[in-house]
Amino acid sequence: MDVDINNDMCRLPRLLCTNQKLDEELRKLLENLVLSDRGNYVVNKIGEFASSYALAKSDILLGSLAYCVTFRDGAGCPLALRKNIYSLVPRICRTPTDLFKFLTFESSFTPNKKGSFGRSKRRLVAQWYNVEVRSAKQLAVLLTKYKKRCGWTHADVLRLAHVKPLNEGRFGSVVFVFELLLGNL
Repeated sequence: MDVDINNDMCRLPRLLCTNQKLDEELRKLLENLVLSDRGNYVVNKIGEFASSYALAKSDILLGSLAYCVTFRDGAGCPLALRKNIYSLVPRICRTPTDLFKFLTFESSFTPNKKGSFGRSKRRLVAQWYNVEVRSAKQLAVLLTKYKKRCGWTHADVLRLAHVKPLNEGRFGSVVFVFELLLGNL
């Protein structure tokens, strides 16, 4: 089967905007692009859609990223592509619901490793909780407003990812929230 990469690169934005869910056509397109070393194009295009609040649904964007990071062609996802995806996810996931959706998508695409948190996934989760743009008060609001979504709780994620606050001086109240959620108080 001969794949026209330029045609696939033109179809990606259309499918990201028009699809209601991550269907077989979009999965096959993502596979073709990742296998032809165009994975970074996919990640950059998804980042453009997410940052411009385009018509694409967040479920499609998060599901596509999760599918790319868990795609297995024998060797697995290239490390550079995985780093690129994991650096983009904290910018796309504005709420805990988005983060939990991404984790759910990722675990659904890896059936034999449900809930496993490798080093790069732990780093991703820590990055989301410790992002510099968010104040301690904003994070506390997110932690209390979105307590449980998609079968995940903050306590589950913090426990599995071993998240520690970056700067205890700046995030003193967040240290308290972390400890409270993990049951260490």
